[in-house]
Amino acid sequence: MKILEYGLGKVIDTTGDVVYNVKYSAIMLKLFVNEVVDCVVDKIESYGINVRVGPINIFLSTKEIPSDFKYNENSQSFISDKDMAEIKIDSEVRCRIKAINYEYNQFMCTATMNQAYLGPLK
Repeated sequence: MKILEYGLGKVIDTTGDVVYNVKYSAIMLKLFVNEVVDCVVDKIESYGINVRVGPINIFLSTKEIPSDFKYNENSQSFISDKDMAEIKIDSEVRCRIKAINYEYNQFMCTATMNQAYLGPLK
């Protein structure tokens, strides 16, 4: 975020708060259904993976992870039977957004990796 200009503050008599007029420039993030995004794995459970893209949480259930990936409880990761690729915390994955919900003042998305060119990034 970059502040371009700001005005003089005005004190609100009843609360003591100060209000400023500010012009700023910022980079925003807005996801769309069917958008492909690169994410970082935040949490891994036996029932799915939580990933983040910027400030937004995305959940991938085990049904949305390719079937060759199996949960490994010892390493707390998903490991592929085919090419021994591993999805673990802080790994980067590519997924497609399936749904976007806004609840409890935050966005929560669901996504899939069951399509071509999606999955762990090497």
